[in-house]
Amino acid sequence: AGTLNGTTCSAFSYYLSYPGELPDFEYNTDSHGMGFASGTQSCAVIDGFKLHQSCLENGTCSGGGYGIRNSGTIYGFIISHDDVSGFTDNLFPQFNQFGTKILHNYLHEALAGGDFGHNIYLGSDCPGGLGVPGQTGSIACPSGAESSGTIIQGNIIANGINTCIHANGPMQNILVDSNLMYGCNSPLLFQSGINHSTVQNNVVHTSGVKVFGLNDYA
Repeated sequence: AGTLNGTTCSAFSYYLSYPGELPDFEYNTDSHGMGFASGTQSCAVIDGFKLHQSCLENGTCSGGGYGIRNSGTIYGFIISHDDVSGFTDNLFPQFNQFGTKILHNYLHEALAGGDFGHNIYLGSDCPGGLGVPGQTGSIACPSGAESSGTIIQGNIIANGINTCIHANGPMQNILVDSNLMYGCNSPLLFQSGINHSTVQNNVVHTSGVKVFGLNDYA
């Protein structure tokens, strides 16, 4: 089982497909796919699954759901080698994420439903915080928690009604590296206090409006 010692994982819980097989989970109602609804599992790996929701595409539901989610103060959450499509948010690591890794996935057809259609929605949570830490007018997170250290690397991310990658801060030390992104209205959107982060070596084409959006609305 996953074991968190302070802020470090000393062991992981693994949710893995059997070598040579592809578990295929199909959803045709308003429902979520895999993950941890109340956001309580650190030190976990989800690897080698196919998750597809069809009801938003065929108009038989309105809200849809999240493909893979984990919400809370989470350390060491890894999503890798998965094929996720058709949800309103295909990946939804939300609130305070530390060391989350999103690696070598195929994420596509994120559709408007309960949310606006994000292939990856990386969210942070800082009630009472404001702006970029260290800058004039900023207010530090009262809880002291601010998402950091997320790596989004080596993914194919396609056809999001809204975004390929949406990062909504405050958060820091985010790496977006070597991804192929296409067919999204806005391939990459950083909002509300993303700082000290790197975007490099990505290929983007066939976007709806802008390749890279910066929006500090907090």
